[in-house]
Amino acid sequence: LYFDCFSGASGDMILGALIDLGIDTKVFRRELDKLNLKEFDIVIEKKVKNAFVGMDVIAGFPTESFEQFEETYMTLADLPWTRIHVFPYSERKGTRAEVMDVSVPYHERKKRASRLRELSASRYQDRGQYQVQQIQKALILKNSAKGAQALTREYWPVRLNLANQEALRGQEVNVKIEKFIWSGGSTQDGYLEGHIL
Repeated sequence: LYFDCFSGASGDMILGALIDLGIDTKVFRRELDKLNLKEFDIVIEKKVKNAFVGMDVIAGFPTESFEQFEETYMTLADLPWTRIHVFPYSERKGTRAEVMDVSVPYHERKKRASRLRELSASRYQDRGQYQVQQIQKALILKNSAKGAQALTREYWPVRLNLANQEALRGQEVNVKIEKFIWSGGSTQDGYLEGHIL
């Protein structure tokens, strides 16, 4: 696990990330008990089912062995995310990374990134198709975002055939999801389509 806290990180953010990564909560609580803190309680529960969860992943970091990549791949395959935005590692001028001994050749970084993108595309499409024929609560947006006029409570973008988005802006409405549109390509993006009930 690598933390690059270029702008800081709060304790609750780190704890939430560790729990999302699948840390054993019994071990976590046992370790916290060793701190002998008084009057605190930690409640761990899933708040939003089927939430749209995205994350960024860098493939081919200089010290990443093939075995480590495979372990990362398998771990990601088991975690409950919706979409990952994948970057092959690249050196940037003026950073420590520029002078590191790069042990992963560029063609291998691209190959690893491609495998992760395939995993992401498959998961994203499965999760999108799962939404079809469901009735969702959705918030009508002030301005369309990438063509979506609403967001479900699970943060899925929804395109609606709205004649007057302005009149409904800020309201939560019931939406019947009719289909999932996958744009694919380099953006690996998609959205739901539906109509207001």
